[in-house]
Amino acid sequence: MTPSDLPATPPDDSPADSATLVSIDPTWFGLHERLRTPALKQALADAGLVEGTHFRWEKAPPREELAPLVAAHLARAFQQVTASLRDTPEGVKAWEAALGELSRGLVGGQSAGPGSVADRPGSVADRPGSVGDRSGSVGAPAADRSPWRGLPEELPSLPFRQLLEVRPRAAGVVGLGQTPRPDLPLGVSALLTGSSRTPSLVSQIEKELASADRVDWLVSFIKWSGIRALKDALLRFVESDPAGWDVAPGASGSSGAPGAAGATGPRLRIATTSYLGATDIKAIEFLANLPRTEVRVSYDTHRTRLHAKAFLFHRRTGFGSGYVGSANVSRAALDEGLEWTAKISEHELPWLWRQLEASFASHWEDEEEFERVRPDDLDRLGAALAAEGRGGAGGLVQGWDEGGAGALPFFDLRPYGFQSEILEAI
Repeated sequence: MTPSDLPATPPDDSPADSATLVSIDPTWFGLHERLRTPALKQALADAGLVEGTHFRWEKAPPREELAPLVAAHLARAFQQVTASLRDTPEGVKAWEAALGELSRGLVGGQSAGPGSVADRPGSVADRPGSVGDRSGSVGAPAADRSPWRGLPEELPSLPFRQLLEVRPRAAGVVGLGQTPRPDLPLGVSALLTGSSRTPSLVSQIEKELASADRVDWLVSFIKWSGIRALKDALLRFVESDPAGWDVAPGASGSSGAPGAAGATGPRLRIATTSYLGATDIKAIEFLANLPRTEVRVSYDTHRTRLHAKAFLFHRRTGFGSGYVGSANVSRAALDEGLEWTAKISEHELPWLWRQLEASFASHWEDEEEFERVRPDDLDRLGAALAAEGRGGAGGLVQGWDEGGAGALPFFDLRPYGFQSEILEAI
């Protein structure tokens, strides 16, 4: 049973590590947060990665962090098994058999109780070599049909140890000068509240930029104060190459995103709007002039009025982070305000991560809605922002004269919460 989120054994034509003759899949390189298991140790060996050269095992996190980490790990292991049962021809019976086998195994071969799936005659739990059978190993030939046959290889080894980073040998001695990590675990989701009890969003974005392979932002407003706070981190990100970035040309990410390897597209993609004229033209000018960066703007402030705030940090290792909440890119929102932001772990919630990727792609790939902004387009954007800010062309009903006389202002009226309840009851 091979972990579904681990890179496959490298093909013969994959790029070789500079210090070995073994081809190494570059998607191994980067930050991880994996508990040590027999399956992981075998996968590292199969990939040609050497302990002490490319990686090292780190001590387990504190007890309060270990519990959710183990729970998330076991959930992924069980998810792989249940996914394999989804399309079986036996249907519900396959689920009953698998649960019966597991139940019998957990109670050491004893019945889990009258009426339980493990207590049914002919249960898969009775098969020689199954999880519930004590007469032979789980890997015995008789257990080849058991969906749990590889589960023991996925269970954490004791004492608990973690794989936190894999580096090319050329990057130096593993363990020295390690890549900065976000304060929140990569493998577990969390909530930032803008209070002193949680890290600030600006600090997490800075640390995410230090280790991400690609970055996507979808935000309503971008203020210069927010960009200024992140300026150095953004420059380091777009001017550096992650390990193995240029060693696998042609790779492509999900949702039509640029590949994690090879200079096939921008590493930083930012989508924003001209809504209310709140975005600072200076901020967009800085971003539009960054290398490996693409900025797109929605000028349609009446039909869409995008109000989303999402920051996605992609990692080839499968430990991406997404921050979705109420904070725009401003110093007050990122660092000082009581903004709530949900941090979503790709490793823990892969289905939600895929929804984030797809939602971003649906906006980014809509060329009628979001138009690319190059340095030469800043005059047009500046005019649109100014018009929005003063309620000018962006605030007029189509067909009326924009010259002043006869212009009809556009009012954006929204009911209060109690008014909404009254309107819904009418």
